[in-house]
Amino acid sequence: MGCVVAFLVTHGLDAAWEGHDSVTSAIGIAVGVVAVIAGWKNERIRTTAMETIDELAAVTWPSKEETTTATVVVFSTSILASVVIFLIDRFWNWITDLIYLS
Repeated sequence: MGCVVAFLVTHGLDAAWEGHDSVTSAIGIAVGVVAVIAGWKNERIRTTAMETIDELAAVTWPSKEETTTATVVVFSTSILASVVIFLIDRFWNWITDLIYLS
């Protein structure tokens, strides 16, 4: 949470106050630290964060092989779908040209 807040504050200040990168970065970091401290003191936020960490620890993450295989399947399917849609588009273009340009 603190990193996101620091990032957003830093980039917001950079956009509004160009040329002062070190100052805007310091302000962003300070605001991020304050956000972390405020979040840690809030019981509800801290409980939610701890539960999220516990859930992520219990997740069974895919292996590198499984991820690679799934990525290849997604890319292949995307390319095949693109080719099919392109061919259907060309076909309908040809049909409409026959009908309307005749």
